[in-house]
Amino acid sequence: MTTTPPSVIRGLWCATLTPMTADGAIDDRRFAAHVRMLFAQGVDGIAPFGTTGEGQSFAVDERRDGVEALLQAGVPAARIVAATGCTALPETVALTRHAVQAGCPAVLVLPPFFWKEPSDEGLFGWYAQLIERTADPRLKILLYHLPQVSAVPLSVNLIERLATTFP
Repeated sequence: MTTTPPSVIRGLWCATLTPMTADGAIDDRRFAAHVRMLFAQGVDGIAPFGTTGEGQSFAVDERRDGVEALLQAGVPAARIVAATGCTALPETVALTRHAVQAGCPAVLVLPPFFWKEPSDEGLFGWYAQLIERTADPRLKILLYHLPQVSAVPLSVNLIERLATTFP
């Protein structure tokens, strides 16, 4: 497994399922084994707690601990794009900071999805606060644009403004 973070994420990256124990905790051993199996099958990187819909079912500590367990099991941070979006901005910031400090090459962030039909100005302010509060020049955000699920589309104008303001 490579440990050098790519400058650009390339190849096949997938969301992971999160194995659970009988008492409802994340099964760290099976989680790491599942990820290693994905890598052995040719997957280049993973996005824990993203796209499967599972992320919102876990507490912030569980999501942070799950990523930490993968790292401690030898999964290189360079092959993890942690899904960090939450309904509360402070929680999104906490998960984002953890992922960046752990060396993940990027984070996958849902828009604030509780409020429907937010304006581009409101979305820009939310993402700007996330970037400013994370306060780490290594931060790279992958915008999670899945309006069929979040009910919050990201407009081209918003994306252009974010890219221009936060290159």
